[in-house]
Amino acid sequence: MYDPALGRFHCIDPLIEMLVSTTPYNYCLNNPINRVDPTGMYSTKEWMEDNGVTEDDLITIYQAPTDDNDDNSTEPTKKIEKAESRCKSIIKSARLKGYDVAADNLERFLSGEGGVKHIDPDWLKSFDAVKEATIGNRKRFERQLIKMATQLDDNEEKNFGDYWDWQIMGNDELYYASGFSTLNSEGKFKMVRRGSTVYIKGVIQNSWHDTYDWHAGASAKIPGFGWVKDSDQLLLQKYRGAKPFYMVSSWAETVTLKLDINE
Repeated sequence: MYDPALGRFHCIDPLIEMLVSTTPYNYCLNNPINRVDPTGMYSTKEWMEDNGVTEDDLITIYQAPTDDNDDNSTEPTKKIEKAESRCKSIIKSARLKGYDVAADNLERFLSGEGGVKHIDPDWLKSFDAVKEATIGNRKRFERQLIKMATQLDDNEEKNFGDYWDWQIMGNDELYYASGFSTLNSEGKFKMVRRGSTVYIKGVIQNSWHDTYDWHAGASAKIPGFGWVKDSDQLLLQKYRGAKPFYMVSSWAETVTLKLDINE
């Protein structure tokens, strides 16, 4: 039995009498680059010639594998073609499902247009995850305002501003169009107390943003295509001019509150 870690066999070569000057536990006469020993008995270039094995074959066998994404490696044409074909199929499938924004985003990435893309806020607000983020940040403001309102003196006025971030994990088409994104909500308010009532008016400016890009080691499960590795799209980015881009959207909402303060 051959032990590749030691470069030796664990038993004596049965043809030891032909190799009296070499250890009977050797492999390829201690020259595995230029010789092979398929039977474990005798290594010879004649065997290579008889069996059609060339020195180029040996180089191929012993050469360390290269990383397709290494800067010094040659262009991995087959992987690139496969990645391009899969992306086109994903775009076609998305169109059939009515996922036009997701399809447009992947097409923009492949085209290398880059830049900033403005996303329709009404489209964003149609998703539960964005609704949850919008309501969640608004409630954060409301809790702050209620606490401050109880501390106002009669006829006192006060301006207040703050901001909150909410991380969004997209669902349905939003997942394929964006993945993870962020909603930043900046609020500016004015409150005044009249007797036992506090009146509050203000505006919350919601700003949604995300970068359409890919990350080494990550993958996404796409119905009909299984797990798609981000490394495939990174190959297109490196060799075919595909380019990430920034996505933004914004909308405002007014806030009007009337709070009764019990002394």
